[in-house]
Amino acid sequence: MEVHGPYYVKEKTWLFGRLKASKLWKKANAEPDKLTEKQKETLINGYKQKVKYMDYHLGQLLKEIYDPESLIIITADHGELLGEHGLFGHPSELYENLLRIPLLIKLPDSLSIYIKTKQIDIRVRSVDIVPTILDILEITSETNLDGCSLLPLIKGIKQH
Repeated sequence: MEVHGPYYVKEKTWLFGRLKASKLWKKANAEPDKLTEKQKETLINGYKQKVKYMDYHLGQLLKEIYDPESLIIITADHGELLGEHGLFGHPSELYENLLRIPLLIKLPDSLSIYIKTKQIDIRVRSVDIVPTILDILEITSETNLDGCSLLPLIKGIKQH
């Protein structure tokens, strides 16, 4: 939840910064057309600082838990609007900025030696993550899952 609004960035005091960020976030969601350029810049910079904060701590976590045979998957629940379409945050409208999220998969080394690191630019779905995990770990599910494994796509065997 760290990169969700309000984009609180530590200032002089925790309470002052939090209240200030919350007030701006409320205005950005209720009346985005009334934001000044400085307020828009504050929101965008706050978001960027939150992403940097998250990136740093995620890196620290991965260093601590790293095992060559780990399967690590990193994703997000949604994207964010930073002034596009005159909106901030994640309103109920569906825009590409909200739908396009990262999906990073680090395969166990025993499997990844057969697969080169690559970026796949094909749209996949969040419901494909669980079937992918089961496929990679060679676990059969008795449950009928909505998604499908991305492992063949990762291996370059078939299109999704």
